[in-house]
Amino acid sequence: MNRSSMLIALGAAAVASAAATTVRAAERLPENLIGQYASRSEHLSKVIPVELSNIKVTGQKVTGVVSRYTNGNGTCAANSTPFTGTYKDGVLSIKSRTITSRRNGVNCGRIVLNAKVSGGRVVGTFGLGADNGTPIELAAK
Repeated sequence: MNRSSMLIALGAAAVASAAATTVRAAERLPENLIGQYASRSEHLSKVIPVELSNIKVTGQKVTGVVSRYTNGNGTCAANSTPFTGTYKDGVLSIKSRTITSRRNGVNCGRIVLNAKVSGGRVVGTFGLGADNGTPIELAAK
């Protein structure tokens, strides 16, 4: 190998190395997440716990269970309701199966979560049905 070929090879190796160090892999998603959201209505505000469990990541596909959730007035609850979604570039997006009302069996909608995973925390928006803009924060359990 002559001198110019060697310099080109070394330069290419340096560029490849620099590129590899700037690309950061997405954080590993915990198997269980627990957190809370604030439910606000005209006359009441309360903090409601949320738990996601049995979270599995295969490629970009995510599956798991909403093991703890109720809406603000307590009529809609998720007890081991399955969810599916994606986890790509540190962003988690999930949607649960439909939840039905405990009182009259009426369809409450699906739980939707769109959040960024960073530093062991999951921060984003959450909600049931069309009301999916409520801030939420979750952490590994």
